[in-house]
Amino acid sequence: MMRQLDQEHEDDATAIDALLDDLFGADRFGRTAYRFRDHCPPLQDMGFVMREGDRLLASVRFWPLVIRAADFRHDGLLLGPLAVAKHIAGTGAGTALMRHGLDLASAKGLGPVFLIGDPGYYGRVGFRPVLPKTCHLPGPFDAIRLLYHPAGGPFGSLDDLPDPLALEPVTR
Repeated sequence: MMRQLDQEHEDDATAIDALLDDLFGADRFGRTAYRFRDHCPPLQDMGFVMREGDRLLASVRFWPLVIRAADFRHDGLLLGPLAVAKHIAGTGAGTALMRHGLDLASAKGLGPVFLIGDPGYYGRVGFRPVLPKTCHLPGPFDAIRLLYHPAGGPFGSLDDLPDPLALEPVTR
């Protein structure tokens, strides 16, 4: 059976939650990235899954965030969580989902995109550490793991963003 990249559907929520529980455990809700997800749903047209028949194998979502500095405010996105079933890890499913989402974010001018994750893994699709810029988030994080991708937004590089800056959740 062939794997297919698809738009996330409302009825995928249970399977996505089960995949996230399996990969990250229930303690994932305490992570700083989840503070961006507490009071706001993911962007409806920016959730993607990988399926094989009726089986959901991987998922990625994008969430709105606000980039702030002294006289500066701009919308952006937070990528995550990216989840790939263990039995297909390393097959390119996660990379395919990210590339698809980043391409769509670029086409829609929704960038920049941020995430908290492994620079080596996410660097393969163009993410770079925010360091040496100072960035404030609504919770603790390892600064080397805060990553940035321009994704078609008005900031072609980190040099175009103010320093220091803050990333804040959107509440809806």
